[in-house]
Amino acid sequence: MADLKVAGFKSSELISSLGAVFESFSPAEKTSQIKKINGVFEIVVKKPQGPSPTAQEAIWTIDLKKAGKVTKGKAPAGTKADVTITMDDETFVDLASGKVCSSFEFGPHQCGAHAHRPSVQLNGQKAFMSGKLKTRGNIMLATKLDGVLKILRKEVYIIHKMQLGPCMQARTVHTFFDVMRPAIRVKINAQRANAENRECDFLHREEDHHVCHFAPLKSPLTRTSVDGLFQTYKPVTPGLRHLKRPLNPHLYAGRPVRLLTYPLRKSGGRNNTGRITVRHRGGGHRQRIRIVDWKREEGGIWDVVRIEYDPGRSAHLALIKRRGTPESAEASLSVDSQGRPGWAYILATEGMRAGDHVQSFRSGIPPDLVPGLNLELPSSKSKSQSDSSDNEDANTSSSLALGIFRALTLKSGNVLPLSLIPPGTVVHNITLTPTGPARLVRSAGTSALVVAHETAEQSPSPTPTLYTQVRLASGEIRRILQSAFATIGTVSNPLWKNRSLGKAGRSRWLGWRPAVRGVAMNAKDHPHGGGRGKGKSNKHPVSIWGWGTKGTRTRKPGPKGPKNSNKLVVKERPRGVDRRKI
Repeated sequence: MADLKVAGFKSSELISSLGAVFESFSPAEKTSQIKKINGVFEIVVKKPQGPSPTAQEAIWTIDLKKAGKVTKGKAPAGTKADVTITMDDETFVDLASGKVCSSFEFGPHQCGAHAHRPSVQLNGQKAFMSGKLKTRGNIMLATKLDGVLKILRKEVYIIHKMQLGPCMQARTVHTFFDVMRPAIRVKINAQRANAENRECDFLHREEDHHVCHFAPLKSPLTRTSVDGLFQTYKPVTPGLRHLKRPLNPHLYAGRPVRLLTYPLRKSGGRNNTGRITVRHRGGGHRQRIRIVDWKREEGGIWDVVRIEYDPGRSAHLALIKRRGTPESAEASLSVDSQGRPGWAYILATEGMRAGDHVQSFRSGIPPDLVPGLNLELPSSKSKSQSDSSDNEDANTSSSLALGIFRALTLKSGNVLPLSLIPPGTVVHNITLTPTGPARLVRSAGTSALVVAHETAEQSPSPTPTLYTQVRLASGEIRRILQSAFATIGTVSNPLWKNRSLGKAGRSRWLGWRPAVRGVAMNAKDHPHGGGRGKGKSNKHPVSIWGWGTKGTRTRKPGPKGPKNSNKLVVKERPRGVDRRKI
């Protein structure tokens, strides 16, 4: 906007950039600003008297009543200024930047008259009360001048500490906007091109190409732990002293896809009669439940768009998109002509990042994936060994095809039937039936291990039901149908268990209410309650309902339990001394 500049006025740089901001607004944004301000400002900027041959007064008109633009000179014909604001050049620069020059730590050779001023915040009211700003006309409208200049400041990052290069120090005029003008252009373009642009807290200018780079926002109170795995905080408050969070810089900072969520309606732990059935629940921040695809029935290649945080679980989620689906999730969530969705949420595996791709083979193995591949499940015993010896060459080629198949499919995030997963593979998201959703191993950092596959020769039945033995995260070894499915890899966010909330308030934000000790209750409220002082009456510790706790067994599942209670448990999870040996 070179037509708005006036030689010798620092404020002309600001006015010119303000005009550029208005020009970059969309019609809806411009209408919103006109509706908010609804006035025409005539800005008169004066310079001190001196021998300079340049003009001593400059006038601009800011029309936020009809046109939504900035013009040089008095208001054009047909437009009348509602308020006339007069100030000097230096005051306008201070108002536009929001702070005096010394707050940016510029040197005296850069600040000029501002070098001796204290670092204070300046607004229109303070300038008017101190006599630096004079108004004529609608004085109430003059109070909206800060709102007009705030439009400019929103497009700029206010920098508290800035290092200038040698080429900048050699210039004779150093105004706030001399440095910030390139940032406005980059910031506007970034906002128009990518609405998900993250905030930045410092700017670096390459002096050769005049390109501005924005670094990710980082608070001065944050710091990284010694092991480099957690983010801790400078203890300026008691709640920050012990706060410790896992470092997850790969997480998406925006909101989830709204069409893949629905609001969580909280009950405070109460049932339909109003009685508390789940203790220690209530309150908390509003949440939206992410609709997770636990079945993964859709085949084909799906691209990982981003990794997201989920307030409803400890693990992270991955937003995946069917390859060939349009980029806009909101426009393509409805099913296509074949009834297939284009976007979905799945449980993210450890190491999964945006740009990866996953596949699900739950609907079947493509026949052209590996030539010569035979994946028929053995449902009966082999007839004779002579038949197998006759087909030795066929078995060799089949084994080679099976090896190629495993190399193509055994990747983190892929879904396979348990019969096709070799022993020793780490899996999660295990289903219990061939058609059901994933039920086992879904928490952060957990995984299961495929131990062995049962064969038809091990069963006396002519048509046996084959199982796979899987060691779960608890240490229990369990038989699961070979026709069931599992996902390759470990669940994401393994450091979640080592986090520290830092204060009780964060538990309340998550919807957890305080847990009161039984010895602090009355006798009618808990078996441990009552008595004098801290006496425990030598009672064995029990729950509020009288069940034995702290190591007392209340059930015996598996082989040691009642007959046919759980025939699928091969080995119980370790308890007590056995668990401590691990």
